[in-house]
Amino acid sequence: MAAGIALAVCFGLAATVADAQQAQALRQVIQPLSMVTLFWLLTGPVWVMGTKEPKQ
Repeated sequence: MAAGIALAVCFGLAATVADAQQAQALRQVIQPLSMVTLFWLLTGPVWVMGTKEPKQ
């Protein structure tokens, strides 16, 4: 969850208030954070949703 928040903050800063050099550095952080967030999403909430048995 924290990686997703950090990803959004870095993307927002790179797109709005950062100068060219700062934006470049922030964009380099976005890819690793994206991978961490995707891994968490697939092994956390999506995995749990897929393993629940349907209610009858």
